[in-house]
Amino acid sequence: MNQPCGHCLTGHLLTKPHNFSFPDLDADDDVVDNYNDDWQDIDLGHDRPVDDMDIDLGSDFVKEAPDSTGETQTREPGPFIKLYPRASANYGHGHTFMDTFNTDQFLSEHQNNLFYPFASKAEWEFESWLANSGLSMTAIEKSFWISYALHSTHNKALHKLIKLLPSGPQWKHQPIKPELPAKHDFQLFYCDTTECLQHLIHSPSIKGQIEFVPKKIYSAADHMERIYTEWLMGNRAWELQDALPDGTTLLGIVLSSDKTHITQVRNHQGLTNSYLLALLPVPKFLHLNKCLHGILADRLHQASQKAAEMGHMMSDPLENFKYCFMPIVAHIADTPEQCAIACVTSNTSAVTMAVTAQFGDPIHCAPCTASMTRQRLIIVKRMTHSSNLSSYFEACRKFQLNGVLLPYWLNGALADPSSFITVRALYQYFRMLWDHNQKWCSRISSSPRWDHNSQADVNEALIAVRVLADFRYRSQTPRITDADIVKLSTSLQEFHDHKAVLMEAGACGSLDHWNIPKLEMMLSVALGIPTMSTIGQWSADITKHAHIDIVKDPAQSSNNQNFDSQICCHLDCQEKC
Repeated sequence: MNQPCGHCLTGHLLTKPHNFSFPDLDADDDVVDNYNDDWQDIDLGHDRPVDDMDIDLGSDFVKEAPDSTGETQTREPGPFIKLYPRASANYGHGHTFMDTFNTDQFLSEHQNNLFYPFASKAEWEFESWLANSGLSMTAIEKSFWISYALHSTHNKALHKLIKLLPSGPQWKHQPIKPELPAKHDFQLFYCDTTECLQHLIHSPSIKGQIEFVPKKIYSAADHMERIYTEWLMGNRAWELQDALPDGTTLLGIVLSSDKTHITQVRNHQGLTNSYLLALLPVPKFLHLNKCLHGILADRLHQASQKAAEMGHMMSDPLENFKYCFMPIVAHIADTPEQCAIACVTSNTSAVTMAVTAQFGDPIHCAPCTASMTRQRLIIVKRMTHSSNLSSYFEACRKFQLNGVLLPYWLNGALADPSSFITVRALYQYFRMLWDHNQKWCSRISSSPRWDHNSQADVNEALIAVRVLADFRYRSQTPRITDADIVKLSTSLQEFHDHKAVLMEAGACGSLDHWNIPKLEMMLSVALGIPTMSTIGQWSADITKHAHIDIVKDPAQSSNNQNFDSQICCHLDCQEKC
């Protein structure tokens, strides 16, 4: 979803009161006039679709002491914000969470007992605690034996009452038939993307914490230096809004996927706002060729990931109807999965045309766009039939494709993996730190080749290590300006200028090349920040922590059979209670 305000600079600035009026919009038809009127009523802390208006978010002009000529100088405050014009119009009044609550089938019973179908508040609190306690079915059954006047007498009766409560997005499932024999059948459990997004954005708990209008923030009135703190400040949000009709709302979808062992030992962590869309099965095929196992697994995963492409009317937290378009703006995943998403082989960059031999070059290769991948898939399809996996795999390998027939983003008009595949700083930066940088320093400090005669080489080696540390540190700041981006590019170029001394001194050990995927990825950071804003917002911590709250915890209270279906039942029960 669009990034919430949270603690970022924009969230603080946009909640400050401003005194300005919206200009009238030219319109001939009644529909446009209606939503122009709605624009006048928008909460200033929520959306501000105005016509190219620059807003000074600083304090008033500060007068300074007179100069030598006796004239008083003034200093322009900042920053200045430029909002996208004619975006996120309101189309009448929508429905809220309370509207859903008031249409409950037991509304008449709630007049006398707010906790119906439970007998009382005490019974509701106790049975809600039982449902969310994580206790086994046997332990819950024993809890009903205590001397307490409970309406439910056993576990099944409790779950029947819970099923009567208002529900959120419903879990669906469908069988998946693989192309070749597998060790077991597959069941895909998933939720409708549109229902999940509507459930999230119309919640009163996020009122004032979510924005819908792209913006550009400048440090001064001359508009020479941009400031980036969140996705809506990047050029990609502006470009996507350009591709949509006037008045529509850009509701970006951030996907995050990761594989986990359900029964693995867990640790306690937190979880921020997100919604589980699907439980993807882990396939195990019987084909003798292990490479084809990966192709079939990728096809299975790609077929199950879908996102809404058509516009939908949705309600926001302020009871306004908005015409929302939901393109995929980011997909957070590990490096191997990024290649699977982009439909390329592991020896190819997921976002550029670079291959292994180019990973160590200081020049950023052209982006691997969706149209390029589509053209290569068409060529491969003409060369061989996809049902013959061996020959199809050989044809795909010539074009650095991994064998996926129909990527989930292929037919999306606004989806492009070269844009929505993001950098995972915590994983990619620090894995490189321990896999390479730490070893460089260790080998340099213990090498007998370094003496007082090689002081210049020592300096160059230290510079190469230091500038990478500077790059990692600066790129993770929550507030980045254009000047910071220039410094990032300079640091990375400085590393490439001095990296040869590391290889000559044996700091790289047995490695005799610079074909490091994480090094190639760093070239995309400075270029990607103006497009997608800061990289810290694309952390996979949310998904990692979600493994605990919505997968591992429910699995612990199951009977170790049919994990997926029991997890879905547990999540449904947890949401209602």
